[in-house]
Amino acid sequence: MMSQNPTRPSFLSFDTDTFGAHTSSMAPKVYVTADDDDFDTLDIQHLRDEGFDARYLSYGQGGKPYKDTLRHLADDLELGENYAIV
Repeated sequence: MMSQNPTRPSFLSFDTDTFGAHTSSMAPKVYVTADDDDFDTLDIQHLRDEGFDARYLSYGQGGKPYKDTLRHLADDLELGENYAIV
């Protein structure tokens, strides 16, 4: 959800200039994770429709491989780019 307060943007807000134009071509990243491999893709599509780079990350077998994946989500981020895990 985007910030309702224009003077204080939310954590995953889009960067805009003083005229409201987007200044960054990078959409905020949102990783949705759950222990179900049959996750409803409609939720991901809603996030994408709102302009987020949304991806599903399955818990799978959990354990170390899952933790390692979470630990390295930020490896490819640009300076100033944020992400959220839901």
